[in-house]
Amino acid sequence: NMSSWVPLLLALLAACLRSGAAEGEPLPAALVELVRNSPISSIEDLQLLLLTDSVDEEDEAAVGPRLPRSLDAQLAQRARCKVRTEVVEVTRAMLDSSNANFLLWPPCVEVQRCSGCCNTKSLQCVPLVTHMRYLQVMKIEYVNKRPTYAKEVVSVVDHVECRCQDVPRLPPPRK
Repeated sequence: NMSSWVPLLLALLAACLRSGAAEGEPLPAALVELVRNSPISSIEDLQLLLLTDSVDEEDEAAVGPRLPRSLDAQLAQRARCKVRTEVVEVTRAMLDSSNANFLLWPPCVEVQRCSGCCNTKSLQCVPLVTHMRYLQVMKIEYVNKRPTYAKEVVSVVDHVECRCQDVPRLPPPRK
């Protein structure tokens, strides 16, 4: 809950301002935890969380020749954990892993997969619901030095719903 963090954050920011925190000092752990554990998806959310009015505009002279001015740069958005379209290769193993003497067409297809970030490295974007989908492909073989074509079916797994979940921890090694 963001409102429960407000008094702590105000005290933390006031302490930093009073101490004259110089650029490059380590970030307070409470601030890092607040940002990591909050559902931030935009600069506006971050500003609201940190109770600031605006992000400081960069001094034009400070921007090097390699970097575009901040007015020309697109505002970065967090790539949240969600289902996205990805391309996967259609492999022979999807049909017959014991035979290498054929081709499948098309060579790749689109599938739905979970991807994105979860604000902290202790969480990962994983599928909550999946769905098996069957695709008709063309199997091309050479028989008696001539191509033969056959319709075949391969399966792919689409991710339907995603969520951020704890990264499984490896058990300690046995001695």
